[in-house]
Amino acid sequence: MYLSRKGFTDTFPVSISYRALRKAGSIKSLGLLVEKVDTDWGFYHSATGEDGYEFRFSKVDGKVDSVGGIVTVKEYFLLNISVAQLNKMSEKDYEIKVYGKRNSGVFVVSSAITKAFLQRLSSQ
Repeated sequence: MYLSRKGFTDTFPVSISYRALRKAGSIKSLGLLVEKVDTDWGFYHSATGEDGYEFRFSKVDGKVDSVGGIVTVKEYFLLNISVAQLNKMSEKDYEIKVYGKRNSGVFVVSSAITKAFLQRLSSQ
């Protein structure tokens, strides 16, 4: 997981990781796994890229934890991505806005991470 931050004062930091599902040597699906940690539920349900691209949104999991009397909520979701969109996202850092019932926010996917993922895909 890569911590995505928009500078020191970022109000919507998330951890992200690309995922690929291959079957019989071909790519069946690509996605960006996102972990959001906060002190309250966001109930996220959709995401849009800076260019208007509508990601297919899949809720993966949610977990509530308590450490030292502080309650944290982890929400995991997957944003499915086409190969064409992945190539577009590798050209420059790419902003994604996530919408939820109680919260929304914007995070950045580094083009360096996307390029590295594309190189890994092409080497297999």
